[in-house]
Amino acid sequence: MYDAPFNRAGTKMKVITISAGLAIAFCCQQLHAADISGLASQLAGYRDACATQAATANVNYSSAQYQASLDADVAATKARMDTQVYAVGHGSRETRDYQVSRLQGDVDAQGQKLQQIEAKKDADTKQISACTADAKERGKAAYADFIATHHDKQAKDAAANLLTAWLTNMEEITFDTPHGSTATSAQWKTAKAHAEVAEIK
Repeated sequence: MYDAPFNRAGTKMKVITISAGLAIAFCCQQLHAADISGLASQLAGYRDACATQAATANVNYSSAQYQASLDADVAATKARMDTQVYAVGHGSRETRDYQVSRLQGDVDAQGQKLQQIEAKKDADTKQISACTADAKERGKAAYADFIATHHDKQAKDAAANLLTAWLTNMEEITFDTPHGSTATSAQWKTAKAHAEVAEIK
């Protein structure tokens, strides 16, 4: 801007020039904030899909174990009652053999059921591992795309902090810990919240 004479036209031109500069800076700042929020949303989608899959598998496993325990109790009660009925009209030795046979059959059936439950757990564990591995690759790719289009340090630092919190939590998402540890889950939620707040400002 040159040193123009102080008059109404010159004053107006200076005000407009300064205002336009501030508007451009504000626009860019808002754009970066919206972009970092978008990255956070993308990462959250990848994480939540795996966490939901892990949580569902974990609940189903616990439910299956509980149901198997109930079934075992019911089977034992029925075997005892059937043995009492069988005892009528049969000798003690025959009754004992009958009871042993019934109990052994129930034990074998229970064992097969528990093996099936454990096999399902192993399959679910592998699927969860595959989900997190794929999610981490997608998340890193999304981060790389963000960095490729943002060259200011503030945006890069914000994205790096977001990705670090996300990856740390993703590493801990397993069958046994569907949402990761309490610490890394909280760190990720905080980083995501910061990104969302940045969009509002």
